[in-house]
This record gives sequence, structure tokens and C-alpha cells, in this order.
Amino acid sequence: MEVARLCLLRSALKVVQPKSHQPVSGDTMSSISNETPFGDFHITSGGSLKFVQKWKFHFETEGGTPWNNDEKAQFKRLSILQVTATWDKRITINVTPLKHHKNSDLPKYPSHKKVTRDWHVSIVESGKPHWNIFAVKLAKGQHLQSPAGDDSGAYVMYLQRKVVVDFAAFNKNANDNNSQQSIMAHEFGHMLALANVDEYVSDNRKNFGDSGSILSVGTEPRARHLGWVLENYNSMVGNVGFSFGSHK
Repeated sequence: MEVARLCLLRSALKVVQPKSHQPVSGDTMSSISNETPFGDFHITSGGSLKFVQKWKFHFETEGGTPWNNDEKAQFKRLSILQVTATWDKRITINVTPLKHHKNSDLPKYPSHKKVTRDWHVSIVESGKPHWNIFAVKLAKGQHLQSPAGDDSGAYVMYLQRKVVVDFAAFNKNANDNNSQQSIMAHEFGHMLALANVDEYVSDNRKNFGDSGSILSVGTEPRARHLGWVLENYNSMVGNVGFSFGSHK
């Protein structure tokens, strides 16, 4: 069952051929864009690396109190802030020449040396959504159940491009000054690649115990979390290679 699920996910995450000369907001010249069902990749003419996900929020009640507008606005704002605080311009990506080439406006990378670029992450609510975010209010004392039957503050369903969040758990986490990791920053890590299982689960032996990882109980992205991201960038420009640099 697990092998079949991973095969389906690999098919769903298949790299889409890049669309050239698509303008990116805020960029005065052309850029290369690679639009996928899970998020859009952009390389600007100046060589900046951007990733945009479009989210649509849904608010449900399963025995809890009705949602009010302030709660909805707060959940949206904090969800996006949690992602950008951990991921936006917090990762560097190395850009290495693979062969000699002439500099061009699309994009501007030197032909003779490695350079490092920040990775820009944006979450927007406009357009057809890549992901649907479901915030759920449960009755007091009830806990969100994942499809596997586990109690969970949140979980991701890859093929459906769906994230489900327990609002009570989200609020508790957001207001806990002793909590290093935010729920949506963790879930965003799952949204980036198919193989990102929780690394604090003991059956994931390879990375079990890496408590500093964002997909464990820590705050730091690892190179292994960016595999699908780098695969997409590497499909977009033939004369340079993209690799994980560092986390700030």
C-alpha cells in the first residue's frame, strides 16, 4: 500500500516543463516560470529564486463554537506568517555553472563562478488555489484524527492538496512562548515534497532523532526537504545547477 501511494505521489509531483518569459510581479523584465499543481516556481531575469503557493481557506465546525470574522482573519494571518517567518529568505540556494555560457538577461548568472541566492517564499489567496486549508473547530475535549487514526494538531493530504488544522491546537501552539516550532511552518515542509514524513516517528529510522529538523520538533529545514524544489529549478535552466546552500 505504501509503495502504491508513493508511486501516485511521484506521478502527481512530476516536474512540469517550464514556461519561459512569464512576468513575475515586481520584476521589470522577463522571467522563467514553472507552474505545478503544488506551487509555482520563478527565476527572475536578475536571477532571484521565487516560490509562490496559492491557498484557499475553509472554516468548519464539528461541535465547536461558530467561527467569527476576527477568528478567521487571525487564523489566515498567523498561518501565512508562520510559513514566511521560517521559510521566506531563510534558505540559500547555490547556483553553480555547469558549462561556459554567455551572460544573458534571462537569467543573470555568472558563467565562471558559483553564486548564492536567497529563496523567496510567498503565500497568496488569489487565483486558483494550489492548496485548500481547512481549519476545524471541534467540541471541547475532542482531538483531530488523521486518516491513519492518530490524534493530530494538523495533517496533510498530498493528492488532494489539502491541509486540515485543529483550531484549538493551532491557537495553543501559537500562544505557547516555549514552543519553538509553529504548526503551519511544519506542515509547509510536508507540502513541499512527497517523501517528507514526520522525522520524530521512530519508523523513519534514517532521520529519526534529528530534533533540530522542521519535520521533527525543531525549526530548521534540511537539504533533504528541498529535493522536489531543487528538481524543479534544475529543470528550468540548462546551463547552471541548483543545490541547497544553508539555513539562516
